[in-house]
Amino acid sequence: NFDISRCRREERQEGARLKVEVCVYNDASTDNTAEVLSKWRRTFESAGVAFVQKNGDIGKGPSGVGAAKNRGVEISSGSILIFQDADDLMMQSRIRVQAVACLHRPNDIVGANFWRIPMNATPRYTMWCNRIEGKELLTHRFRECTVIMPTWSMQRHVFEKVGGFDESGKGTPEDLIFFLRHAHLGGGISKVRNAQVIYRFHCEGGAASQSVLDSTIFNVRLEAMQRQVLDNLPSFSIWGNGKEGKRFYNGLDEHNRKKVVAFIDVHPRKVGGAYYHRPSKTHVPIVAVQDLRKPFVTCVKLDLHDGFEHILAQTGAQCGVDFFHFS
Repeated sequence: NFDISRCRREERQEGARLKVEVCVYNDASTDNTAEVLSKWRRTFESAGVAFVQKNGDIGKGPSGVGAAKNRGVEISSGSILIFQDADDLMMQSRIRVQAVACLHRPNDIVGANFWRIPMNATPRYTMWCNRIEGKELLTHRFRECTVIMPTWSMQRHVFEKVGGFDESGKGTPEDLIFFLRHAHLGGGISKVRNAQVIYRFHCEGGAASQSVLDSTIFNVRLEAMQRQVLDNLPSFSIWGNGKEGKRFYNGLDEHNRKKVVAFIDVHPRKVGGAYYHRPSKTHVPIVAVQDLRKPFVTCVKLDLHDGFEHILAQTGAQCGVDFFHFS
């Protein structure tokens, strides 16, 4: 059961100053959601805010996150879409701030920084998302969504160009698929710096995102990097001969795997050796950083390995041109 009333209160307050419509898709809920929505319909309409609702078929059951978001967009009429999860909270300024940002960045997904509840939930991920900005929002896209979906806003034509969210259902990272497809189509990524959303972490594992397997996310990211980057390169190297680097290499399509000229590593005991890929009977040399060949893909997690970022910066390589982050 989600506390819809709290996140809707902020929307109602903004509706008094902006032309806002609240569009809700009730995805075959069997709890008291219908009763709560009925109450909020009266509240919004009494304040002059349009409240549009569509209900899923309880007999068929929930259609999934992607389908529910698509149905919500279908019943909307506004030129700017601002997504709000029922279990999260938004700041009173959010609609105004992000609507203006969307007007200035008409081809972007416009996100925002956020606070986490509980505050100690996913601290490394939260710090990274709130810190990253500028060009890195796009160049780091193969690592993860650089702006979290609960903060997304965009002009309607951006959503329509992508074709909406994937509707495969449970276990599908529909936000990541949309995000990477949007980038592939030439769309931009930006965000407002101030935190506009309080993003709830479900310790009990009730969130749909927690049903998505790591292997599924990995495969979506790898497929996108191959189609958007590696297919267009004659050759490349992989920085990192550890677990992440080997997993990346092993997952490549054969035609891209043949393009790998070397692994790059900083450990003296590895340099000079080779990685043996048994299925193809291929030996890939492991070279020192000073012998690296551009372009390359980094398969070393940021903020976890002492000195990695410093060594990377010393190469003078430009992210998004000379190298691409994957891990």
